[in-house]
Amino acid sequence: MARKSQFSTPPSPTKANTIAALLVKGRSHHNSGQLPLAEVCYRQVLALDSNNADGLHLLGVIATQSDKAEEGIPLIKRAAGQRRRDTSILVNLGVAYRKAKRPAEARDAYEAALKLKPDLWEAQFNLGQALLDLGEFDRAIEIYRKCGAMKPADPEVHVNLGNVFKLMGDGDNAIAAYEEALRLSGEMTQA
Repeated sequence: MARKSQFSTPPSPTKANTIAALLVKGRSHHNSGQLPLAEVCYRQVLALDSNNADGLHLLGVIATQSDKAEEGIPLIKRAAGQRRRDTSILVNLGVAYRKAKRPAEARDAYEAALKLKPDLWEAQFNLGQALLDLGEFDRAIEIYRKCGAMKPADPEVHVNLGNVFKLMGDGDNAIAAYEEALRLSGEMTQA
Protein backbone atom coordinates (compact mmCIF):
# COMPACT_ATOMS: atom_id res chain seq x y z
CA MET A 1 0.00 0.00 0.00
CA ALA A 2 1.43 3.40 -1.03
CA ARG A 3 1.96 6.01 1.64
CA LYS A 4 0.53 9.46 1.13
CA SER A 5 3.19 12.17 1.10
CA GLN A 6 3.12 14.65 3.95
CA PHE A 7 4.19 17.42 1.57
CA SER A 8 1.76 19.24 -0.68
CA THR A 9 2.06 18.49 -4.34
CA PRO A 10 3.31 21.33 -6.49
CA PRO A 11 0.67 22.78 -8.78
CA SER A 12 0.33 21.13 -12.17
CA PRO A 13 1.78 23.04 -15.15
CA THR A 14 -1.73 24.01 -16.21
CA LYS A 15 -2.63 25.23 -12.73
CA ALA A 16 0.67 27.10 -12.44
CA ASN A 17 0.04 28.76 -15.83
CA THR A 18 -3.47 29.76 -14.74
CA ILE A 19 -2.11 31.26 -11.52
CA ALA A 20 0.60 33.15 -13.42
CA ALA A 21 -1.95 34.51 -15.90
CA LEU A 22 -4.28 35.60 -13.09
CA LEU A 23 -1.42 37.38 -11.33
CA VAL A 24 -0.46 39.23 -14.53
CA LYS A 25 -4.09 40.22 -15.11
CA GLY A 26 -4.52 41.22 -11.45
CA ARG A 27 -1.39 43.36 -11.48
CA SER A 28 -2.55 45.07 -14.65
CA HIS A 29 -5.89 45.96 -13.04
CA HIS A 30 -4.10 46.93 -9.82
CA ASN A 31 -1.64 49.23 -11.62
CA SER A 32 -4.49 50.94 -13.47
CA GLY A 33 -6.39 51.56 -10.23
CA GLN A 34 -9.10 48.99 -10.85
CA LEU A 35 -8.87 47.50 -7.36
CA PRO A 36 -12.13 45.49 -7.43
CA LEU A 37 -11.07 43.71 -10.64
CA ALA A 38 -7.58 43.08 -9.27
CA GLU A 39 -9.08 41.71 -6.06
CA VAL A 40 -11.16 39.22 -8.05
CA CYS A 41 -8.01 37.97 -9.79
CA TYR A 42 -6.04 37.63 -6.54
CA ARG A 43 -8.94 35.79 -4.88
CA GLN A 44 -9.04 33.40 -7.85
CA VAL A 45 -5.31 32.78 -7.34
CA LEU A 46 -5.92 31.95 -3.68
CA ALA A 47 -8.82 29.67 -4.62
CA LEU A 48 -6.34 27.66 -6.69
CA ASP A 49 -3.49 27.89 -4.15
CA SER A 50 -4.43 29.25 -0.74
CA ASN A 51 -0.77 29.75 0.19
CA ASN A 52 0.34 31.63 -2.92
CA ALA A 53 2.65 34.35 -1.58
CA ASP A 54 1.93 36.78 -4.44
CA GLY A 55 -1.83 36.37 -4.08
CA LEU A 56 -1.67 36.84 -0.30
CA HIS A 57 0.65 39.84 -0.55
CA LEU A 58 -1.25 41.65 -3.28
CA LEU A 59 -4.67 40.98 -1.75
CA GLY A 60 -3.29 42.41 1.50
CA VAL A 61 -2.05 45.48 -0.36
CA ILE A 62 -5.51 46.01 -1.86
CA ALA A 63 -7.09 45.74 1.59
CA THR A 64 -4.63 48.34 2.87
CA GLN A 65 -5.33 50.65 -0.06
CA SER A 66 -9.07 50.23 0.57
CA ASP A 67 -8.76 51.44 4.18
CA LYS A 68 -8.98 47.89 5.53
CA ALA A 69 -5.40 47.64 6.77
CA GLU A 70 -6.33 45.37 9.69
CA GLU A 71 -7.65 42.85 7.13
CA GLY A 72 -4.54 43.24 4.97
CA ILE A 73 -2.00 42.72 7.75
CA PRO A 74 -2.56 38.95 8.27
CA LEU A 75 -2.44 38.34 4.51
CA ILE A 76 0.81 40.26 4.06
CA LYS A 77 2.28 38.59 7.17
CA ARG A 78 1.53 35.15 5.69
CA ALA A 79 3.29 36.18 2.49
CA ALA A 80 6.24 37.55 4.47
CA GLY A 81 6.47 34.25 6.34
CA GLN A 82 6.97 32.48 3.02
CA ARG A 83 9.33 35.05 1.54
CA ARG A 84 11.38 36.27 4.46
CA ARG A 85 13.87 38.09 2.21
CA ASP A 86 11.33 39.92 0.03
CA THR A 87 11.75 43.59 0.89
CA SER A 88 8.67 44.72 -1.06
CA ILE A 89 6.48 42.51 1.13
CA LEU A 90 8.14 43.86 4.28
CA VAL A 91 7.69 47.47 3.16
CA ASN A 92 4.03 46.84 2.36
CA LEU A 93 3.59 45.18 5.75
CA GLY A 94 4.98 48.36 7.30
CA VAL A 95 2.56 50.48 5.26
CA ALA A 96 -0.35 48.34 6.46
CA TYR A 97 0.76 48.61 10.09
CA ARG A 98 1.13 52.38 9.80
CA LYS A 99 -2.33 52.76 8.23
CA ALA A 100 -3.70 50.63 11.07
CA LYS A 101 -2.12 53.12 13.52
CA ARG A 102 0.46 50.59 14.70
CA PRO A 103 3.67 52.61 14.20
CA ALA A 104 5.97 50.43 16.35
CA GLU A 105 5.14 47.40 14.21
CA ALA A 106 5.52 49.52 11.08
CA ARG A 107 8.98 50.59 12.27
CA ASP A 108 9.93 46.95 12.86
CA ALA A 109 8.80 45.92 9.36
CA TYR A 110 10.77 48.75 7.71
CA GLU A 111 13.85 47.95 9.78
CA ALA A 112 13.58 44.29 8.74
CA ALA A 113 13.54 45.38 5.09
CA LEU A 114 16.54 47.64 5.67
CA LYS A 115 18.53 44.80 7.25
CA LEU A 116 18.17 43.00 3.94
CA LYS A 117 18.71 46.03 1.73
CA PRO A 118 20.14 49.06 3.60
CA ASP A 119 19.89 51.41 0.61
CA LEU A 120 16.17 50.81 -0.02
CA TRP A 121 14.89 54.39 -0.22
CA GLU A 122 11.20 53.52 0.19
CA ALA A 123 11.89 51.64 3.43
CA GLN A 124 14.06 54.52 4.70
CA PHE A 125 11.42 57.13 3.88
CA ASN A 126 8.58 55.13 5.44
CA LEU A 127 10.73 54.40 8.50
CA GLY A 128 11.08 58.16 8.95
CA GLN A 129 7.29 58.49 8.97
CA ALA A 130 6.89 55.70 11.53
CA LEU A 131 9.55 57.28 13.74
CA LEU A 132 7.75 60.61 13.47
CA ASP A 133 4.51 58.88 14.55
CA LEU A 134 6.38 57.41 17.53
CA GLY A 135 7.84 60.75 18.53
CA GLU A 136 11.40 59.54 17.85
CA PHE A 137 12.33 62.89 16.31
CA ASP A 138 16.13 62.65 16.42
CA ARG A 139 16.08 59.31 14.64
CA ALA A 140 13.49 60.58 12.13
CA ILE A 141 15.80 63.50 11.29
CA GLU A 142 18.70 61.10 10.79
CA ILE A 143 16.60 58.91 8.48
CA TYR A 144 15.25 61.84 6.44
CA ARG A 145 18.78 63.17 6.01
CA LYS A 146 19.78 59.76 4.63
CA CYS A 147 16.79 59.92 2.29
CA GLY A 148 17.84 63.41 1.18
CA ALA A 149 21.34 62.12 0.42
CA MET A 150 19.86 59.25 -1.58
CA LYS A 151 17.40 61.46 -3.52
CA PRO A 152 18.58 65.06 -3.15
CA ALA A 153 15.97 66.46 -5.55
CA ASP A 154 12.95 64.97 -3.75
CA PRO A 155 10.95 67.80 -2.14
CA GLU A 156 8.83 65.43 -0.06
CA VAL A 157 11.87 64.48 2.02
CA HIS A 158 12.38 68.13 2.94
CA VAL A 159 8.68 68.62 3.74
CA ASN A 160 8.82 65.69 6.16
CA LEU A 161 12.09 66.96 7.63
CA GLY A 162 10.40 70.33 8.14
CA ASN A 163 7.48 68.60 9.86
CA VAL A 164 9.86 66.94 12.32
CA PHE A 165 11.57 70.25 13.12
CA LYS A 166 8.18 71.94 13.50
CA LEU A 167 7.02 69.29 15.99
CA MET A 168 10.27 69.76 17.90
CA GLY A 169 9.62 73.50 18.11
CA ASP A 170 12.62 74.31 15.89
CA GLY A 171 11.04 76.93 13.64
CA ASP A 172 14.26 78.04 11.95
CA ASN A 173 15.18 74.56 10.72
CA ALA A 174 11.55 73.86 9.82
CA ILE A 175 11.39 76.97 7.65
CA ALA A 176 14.74 76.13 6.01
CA ALA A 177 13.51 72.60 5.18
CA TYR A 178 10.19 73.90 3.79
CA GLU A 179 12.02 76.52 1.70
CA GLU A 180 14.26 73.79 0.27
CA ALA A 181 11.16 71.74 -0.59
CA LEU A 182 9.65 74.76 -2.39
CA ARG A 183 12.90 75.41 -4.26
CA LEU A 184 13.06 71.78 -5.38
CA SER A 185 9.39 71.80 -6.37
CA GLY A 186 10.03 74.85 -8.53
CA GLU A 187 12.97 73.13 -10.22
CA MET A 188 10.79 70.09 -10.89
CA THR A 189 8.06 72.28 -12.44
CA GLN A 190 10.57 73.95 -14.77
CA ALA A 191 12.05 70.63 -15.90
